[in-house]
Amino acid sequence: MKKILFILPVFFLFNACVPYLPEETKVPFTPDLRSKIESAQKDIKALQFFISQDVTLQREKGGSQVDVKNGKVEMSDGRHIESVVIKAYTPGICEEIGTDFLRVSFEEGKSLKFGTTVGAKSDGNYYQIYALNWDNGYGEVTYGASNFWIRPGGGTARLLVSKSAINKITTETHVVGGRKIN
Repeated sequence: MKKILFILPVFFLFNACVPYLPEETKVPFTPDLRSKIESAQKDIKALQFFISQDVTLQREKGGSQVDVKNGKVEMSDGRHIESVVIKAYTPGICEEIGTDFLRVSFEEGKSLKFGTTVGAKSDGNYYQIYALNWDNGYGEVTYGASNFWIRPGGGTARLLVSKSAINKITTETHVVGGRKIN
């Protein structure tokens, strides 16, 4: 009986040390996954998307008046810098579907383009942030009505989806036997 009383607290102690695993795991949204979803005749716009890592967008604002809308405004060397931070795993919705890109919105009225082509710095296997051009790790993107620069490190952000949403996709296949003349 003493052994059981000793082992029971030790069991609970080690069990408490196990890292917490989220209920639903996020997986990268890939062209293969997109193809499976489309072949199952499911609407991609019905999927909940997430961004894989923190992304900071910045732009210099002209004029003497500072306007704070989305994100934060900072003073840097006498210039007005507007920063928009999209934290890792922020949920987003798909607003536009192209042949090799998706436009995903993380806040009302503004979206980012994710693609599988060179503009996305992608090897074609993932949907990554798509920029108009890249310069030393900075990518120029349109966000809302303004152009911003992605801070270095944010250019490798990918689209994710919940694994549980993927598991809910069912495909029904019917093999046609053909018809013969009697």
